[in-house]
Amino acid sequence: MKIYLEINTTTVEQLLQQIDISDSGNLYLTSIDTQRIFQNNENLTNLNTQNFILLEENETCVVSIEKERSLSITDNNDNTNEVVRQRFRTSATIEDIMKENNIDYRNEQFLHENDFVPAESTPLSYFTSPIHFQLVETILPFAVTIINAEDNNYSLTFYCSSSMSIERILEIACQLFRIRKKYYCLHHSGRSIGEGIALKDLDTVDDKFEFQLMYMVTIKCLISYTNQTTILPGSEEMKVLEIVEYALESLHIEERDIDSYELFLIRNDNKSQV
Repeated sequence: MKIYLEINTTTVEQLLQQIDISDSGNLYLTSIDTQRIFQNNENLTNLNTQNFILLEENETCVVSIEKERSLSITDNNDNTNEVVRQRFRTSATIEDIMKENNIDYRNEQFLHENDFVPAESTPLSYFTSPIHFQLVETILPFAVTIINAEDNNYSLTFYCSSSMSIERILEIACQLFRIRKKYYCLHHSGRSIGEGIALKDLDTVDDKFEFQLMYMVTIKCLISYTNQTTILPGSEEMKVLEIVEYALESLHIEERDIDSYELFLIRNDNKSQV
């Protein structure tokens, strides 16, 4: 799509107003040079690009970064922290946010939910928008890598303290992978490991731990959607609605659109609605 700007078109908001796409909801602009979403009041001449990418709201996420600041003796404001809010593409990573805000992870880290720091390579699509981080100078030293052995060996890494329990590690893994904890357990060094154990109870090399995410069930559901495929655990008692809800979670599709989808069973190359 090409748009020839009017003389008075100076801001992102004014450019968006010239785009006529019916039933599109909220629209946002970015470019191939950044993962950040441009704010509506930004001047087009300051963006150094003439080629924009148009995104819908579900292709973006809101990130808030809470920064600690020191109060002076004369400062009577009880709010000691500054909060920066930005919008990014869901394909962005923690590293993209760091670059945008000139943050060096060797000196500062993004603390999430008060107990873990996602690795720089972590995609924002792993989180639910809005995403809140605290920018802290305390460096959490223990690196935990989770490998989803049941789904293409996808992996994620985060940092935490030695007091974190296996139960909490499993919760974080299931939250970021968007899977349901009741179907999974963690294995370490080839064996199942109890949820009550803490990292400090395990042997480590260079403060690094690796766990495998394993099913606790024997039934597997292979779900295909467009060009995406995901494997989900199941049980004989699982209802069709639960399978659809679980599939939407795993594929990062908003559940409010559930009525737009149907589930088909494929057996011997024959497809039938369930």
